[in-house]
Amino acid sequence: MLKLEKANKNEQISMLLVAEAVLIFEDAMEKDFNLIVEEFPFYYMIPQRLQTQLVKELFGEFIDSFGHFFDDCEQGFVNEFIVNMSCRRYFPGQEIAPIGKRVG
Repeated sequence: MLKLEKANKNEQISMLLVAEAVLIFEDAMEKDFNLIVEEFPFYYMIPQRLQTQLVKELFGEFIDSFGHFFDDCEQGFVNEFIVNMSCRRYFPGQEIAPIGKRVG
């Protein structure tokens, strides 16, 4: 954001936009499990045993809270499911999906 602001010397980024961006960045870093495969391509290069160890270390608390869902699943499926999850923040009153339209 600093680079963006420096690139456009005529205008400053509004504090409201900065605050909203910080919330989105925090959510992404804390909850967007998909970042592990988007930002770190080595994930698919390591053996499944290490993938499992990494997933359990980073997301173990989340996995435990959904034990009823993951308990009977193969570990490879759990790993893949977790690292492909993504976080989206919706604000009160914001439309998530248009009524009557297919969501893709």
